[in-house]
Amino acid sequence: MAAAQESLVAFQAALGRIGFSQAAQTAITNQGFINVALLGLITSDQVKQVCKLIREDPVTPVPINMLQQQMLLAFRFWVVNRQCLGLPVDADDFTAITAFEQSQLMVRLQEDEAVADKESVAKLPDKFKQPSQWRVFAEMIETYLSQLKGSGRVALNYVIRKNTVPVPGMIFQTDAEQAVAIAPLAGEQFNRDNAKVYGILKQLCLEGPGRSYILDFDSAKNGRGAWLAMYNHFEGDSYSNRAKLEAYSTLEHIHYDGEKKGFTFEKFVEKHNECYLELARHNEPVYEEKKVRDFLQRINAPELQAAKQQVRANENMMGNFQLAANFIALSVTPAKQSSRYVAAAQTDWTPSGRGGRGKGGRGSNDRNRGRHKGGRGGGGRQHNRGGRGSGGRGRGGGRGNHN
Repeated sequence: MAAAQESLVAFQAALGRIGFSQAAQTAITNQGFINVALLGLITSDQVKQVCKLIREDPVTPVPINMLQQQMLLAFRFWVVNRQCLGLPVDADDFTAITAFEQSQLMVRLQEDEAVADKESVAKLPDKFKQPSQWRVFAEMIETYLSQLKGSGRVALNYVIRKNTVPVPGMIFQTDAEQAVAIAPLAGEQFNRDNAKVYGILKQLCLEGPGRSYILDFDSAKNGRGAWLAMYNHFEGDSYSNRAKLEAYSTLEHIHYDGEKKGFTFEKFVEKHNECYLELARHNEPVYEEKKVRDFLQRINAPELQAAKQQVRANENMMGNFQLAANFIALSVTPAKQSSRYVAAAQTDWTPSGRGGRGKGGRGSNDRNRGRHKGGRGGGGRQHNRGGRGSGGRGRGGGRGNHN
């Protein structure tokens, strides 16, 4: 009985901190709210209804303005969120500052949800049909579920999180990240979310290698159990060892000999990045210096030898794979064009056939000397073969001028 009285006093004190008069506090508790946890049993519309009943009471109406009503809605929002996350709900923790912060958060969420209703729904990932697709599929599922909200406004990817409880001392960057890490994995809300996740996984895995791992959880619609079964297999020691061996094998056999239609320098770098990401994913990261050293050894293209030497002479690039790759990319020679046009560029040749011959000019009479001169031949255009000029013949002999 004493505990109940203490809870009532603490609840009324919290109401006082957010602007409710003594009369309003009493009126709210007279509606049956004798402790803070009971706010989590009603909806936001019911909170508004309680305020209206108090304002319009025919015997003893008590004024409750719009700001006070908003603070009470924020109080209820805070209680519900903490209950959804399994956190303690203590009225002493709810201050005026908390009320304002929760009110702002509540309004932002309502606005976001209104916008989300008008936007397109997140695209369902492709079906999981090959074991080699596991890495991409796992990332796509994580991304897809993070865009869907569960029963308590927590992103659905909390259902498939790795850790049952967060790592002690872990620092969260956002409230959403914290919610995913600490949301309870039990209770009515979790059961609804768990069944929803199972339906998504079954739809995507029923026709592939994940089928045998999820059907054991079909009757219980246990999405978390189905996911962990697949995760433990495809991320287990045997699969992990095989994935690492494949990554090392790929790195061992790729070389760059120059730009080719099917294998460019960009593709060469991409293959390295994929393999190093896969190794890091299986807890076997490669030191940056080794990445760069091996990368340089796999480049055989003669035109990149000078760039390789510059990288080896630069301490920063030797310690940063991406920096080294970006630097060498600047020296990559584009794939050659057809030999016909390359020759044209080198010789100023144009595909116009053979050059013509210049015509000779007409002779001119020199009346003073009585001799004719042949005109000079015109120069042919320079094409594949240069044209030759030929001298024209003079016409007729000139006569001497008689005085």
